[in-house]
Amino acid sequence: MNYPYPSDPAAPRSLGDLSRLHANLAADLDGAAERGELVAYFQPQIDLATGRVVAAEALCRWWHPRLGMVSPGVFIAIAEQSDVIHEVGAFMLEESCSFLEETSKNGHSLEVAINVSPAQLTSTGVLDYLAPRIESGALDPQKITLEVTETIEIVDLGLAAAQLNAMRAIGLGVSLDDYGAGHSSATQLGALPVTEVKIDRSLVQGDSEDSRTQVAEVIDLARERGLRVVAEGVENSEQNEYVVGAGCERAQGFLLGRPMNLSKFDRYLTGWLAEA
Repeated sequence: MNYPYPSDPAAPRSLGDLSRLHANLAADLDGAAERGELVAYFQPQIDLATGRVVAAEALCRWWHPRLGMVSPGVFIAIAEQSDVIHEVGAFMLEESCSFLEETSKNGHSLEVAINVSPAQLTSTGVLDYLAPRIESGALDPQKITLEVTETIEIVDLGLAAAQLNAMRAIGLGVSLDDYGAGHSSATQLGALPVTEVKIDRSLVQGDSEDSRTQVAEVIDLARERGLRVVAEGVENSEQNEYVVGAGCERAQGFLLGRPMNLSKFDRYLTGWLAEA
């Protein structure tokens, strides 16, 4: 596990230091949302047929008061080992709903993708937050997709499927993220009520025959099941041309737009529309 700022005097020098840093970060993360240290960033998704910005993936960032930005790969893993993941998840649900509200006010009809952890699939927190807002008409469920990462281990697949089926019942979309990166793709795709697959960046960026074969297989399988296909990790024009030609419907990546806060996202939309 890579921790940020290894040049910092407090950076881990041994396994003992690493363990203490892990414990300290876990303690610091508790209450981070209330202290205003968590920030929601949004990475645009582009409709490859029209070139329009149609959605954004909501991504959490943690600005630690001493360390600066702590990598999501570090603090999300720490949060998932405790109940703090529910605090982080609740924050991202609220920020994602604010994103939909604010972009709608500015005349943009967009969707948002929200990452959901295995721990969140063992409780009713996500449903408890979204269902009343959908029932009251404050939220359009068609504009929300919940992302479950294919590479994570879901201990109770049956319970996760039940939770996701309940979410699908109120109109929410379900995406299997990082598809093709792990070994449980087929199992999860068959067990979960998926409406979309996101092809892992390793396959999108790979130029080997094996990578291209896997991408073609994913797209064929998705078409058979009527699922939308999103390519993630598009970082150059060659990769963009490839995913367009392969038949992906949507794409995201640094070439198309980096993750940004809400105010920058609004300016990004204005610039994107001006160039369209």
